[in-house]
Amino acid sequence: MTFREREQMALRLSGDADVAILPIARVDASEAPETYLWMGLRDRQLFGYRRSAWAATLADRRTDFLVLVGPHPFTPFAMTATPETASQLGLAPGAIFEADGDRAEIHRVDAAAARSGMTDVPLHLSADAASAWLDLAGGGAATDRLLASRPVVDGDAEAIASLLDRLGAGTCSTPAGPGSVALGPAGTCLD
Repeated sequence: MTFREREQMALRLSGDADVAILPIARVDASEAPETYLWMGLRDRQLFGYRRSAWAATLADRRTDFLVLVGPHPFTPFAMTATPETASQLGLAPGAIFEADGDRAEIHRVDAAAARSGMTDVPLHLSADAASAWLDLAGGGAATDRLLASRPVVDGDAEAIASLLDRLGAGTCSTPAGPGSVALGPAGTCLD
């Protein structure tokens, strides 16, 4: 298998290597946003990693390593940006390689931690993906549904400010790491 597609994959090394691709799916707006661990945009279409699929690939398959390669619209680098989130996902950084704008992260997988910590990790998505989800879900309840999932949103300051304007006064936010904020219903965020 080559890395020319710049896709992420899970590896189990034992003599021969079993390679499992993390299954990405189009986001279904009828599902609760927290069903997904991560959402991203590709060609103005919203895709995501369902928690159940992520857990099945990393925990249930006894995966040894997770390799993330990018830039690619389906590479969830935001989930490994903070050590706490990576640890909750059962990931321990092994090596990071960067050259000419490309990046590869190799993480050792702790299957037990991946299985148990999965529910504590909030949905991660970019500000643009959050706006796309609101468009896809439609209706007045879409904002409430998104905020109830207490997502972590990343992006530049302008994109996050635009999303906060769209979400309105019923939204609170707290910094969640470099270039990201945690969102929730007004009055529920820590100061």
